[in-house]
Amino acid sequence: MTRYLMINAAISAAILLALPLLRTAPHRLKLYLCGFAAILWLTPLYRWSFDWPWAEAPAPLTLALAASVQVLAMEPAASGVDWRSWLWLAPAIGMAWFLRDLVVNHRQIHALSRSGRDGSALWARLPAGLRAPDLALRIIPGRAGAMASGLRRPTIWIGEAHLRGDEWPCVLAHELTHIRHKDNYWQLALGFTERLMWWNPLVRLLTRRARLYIELSCDQRCQRLLRPGEYQAGLAQALLHGFGFGAAPAAMASGIRSSTSIDLLRVKALERSFKMKSVHLLVVGSIVLGSLSLFGAMPSPLATASSEPAAKVKPVKPEKPAKLKPAAKAKEKPSPKLKAKEKAKAKAKNKQAEKAKSAIVVKPVVMTAANVDQMPIFTRKIAPAYPESAKASKVATYVILEAVLKADGVIEQIKKLRPKGDDEHGFAEAAITALKQWQYEPATVNGKPVDVRMTLKINFELE
Repeated sequence: MTRYLMINAAISAAILLALPLLRTAPHRLKLYLCGFAAILWLTPLYRWSFDWPWAEAPAPLTLALAASVQVLAMEPAASGVDWRSWLWLAPAIGMAWFLRDLVVNHRQIHALSRSGRDGSALWARLPAGLRAPDLALRIIPGRAGAMASGLRRPTIWIGEAHLRGDEWPCVLAHELTHIRHKDNYWQLALGFTERLMWWNPLVRLLTRRARLYIELSCDQRCQRLLRPGEYQAGLAQALLHGFGFGAAPAAMASGIRSSTSIDLLRVKALERSFKMKSVHLLVVGSIVLGSLSLFGAMPSPLATASSEPAAKVKPVKPEKPAKLKPAAKAKEKPSPKLKAKEKAKAKAKNKQAEKAKSAIVVKPVVMTAANVDQMPIFTRKIAPAYPESAKASKVATYVILEAVLKADGVIEQIKKLRPKGDDEHGFAEAAITALKQWQYEPATVNGKPVDVRMTLKINFELE
């Protein structure tokens, strides 16, 4: 137990002290470090031990640490009661606390779903790279706030107060980026760790820093997706309205949380550039090597030798090596006919291998909207032809398609997403025919054109 506390405390303290050196590093890197240090407290480090081949003799400090670990691990309780038998109470309390958070979070989401209304129409008013019509979007009347909940089927919640101003595209972009980054999984893991380690101030500090870096990395990505200065102005305006639908337990859902100091930090952070540098790699490498060296410097109590003296063992006389029999005579050399057959077989195998290599086709990588620097710009759009069989109904409708916009200007892999089921009037077929005639400038990454998968909405209007 003592070894577990000492190693984890040393790793956590090293990462917290290294954060000022990583001030200009990408926020996602700092999130990974803090999350790793927090979740590491859930692992049984007392069972891990390594023997480094380059360590010939341990240093005096290493011997002192190892001796203290063994003494504390074997020291009996002064009162006659073994305090280690009560250690199960701490995780039991934390697990009960976490289960309570799940119940409270479920009740809050249920209350919001009853009072909210559908807001899917807002997706059509956003730029193409920020649209996600397959995601559920709910508007909460009479409130200000925004968050994304759910894991397999996420839902975005936005307060009606934000729709009265100009900041709502920035709010939706922020929550959509949370979902694309899988931040709800991070929030769940951090909430579980924080509750289970409720007694540990280092874990609480690490989880708070990790949640801050989740928001900062999300802001950094949103600023790239929107026009220069648009997201910073929208974020400042949204923060003035206030965020949050109440006290969310253990941050079970990703959302923008309001705090004066954090708000100022987030707005100012958008004015700076955060890029990976060689000094950041050096700091991270030092942390990793230092953490691994702790396992070798502090041996596991389970692997220590017994305090009783070892029994004497009588030396065993080495047996005489057995005499080797003389090697058998070499077999006769194969005939020329056998050599010719073996060469023919080898040539046939080589030809088969060459044919197999030539049959392998390397498929190009298809990017998503979140991974490109510049989305495709449409230069020519063809309106779809309204089906003759549906003209009597005089209904304006739409079709949602998913397609791959290739770097060479060809639209491929078109798939219908909505309407689902049978399309008796042929709206989907007409939309696909029109989409194949669209022209565009391809998406780019670092200035180079790439293939990108997009979701497109094709409107049908009866003239």
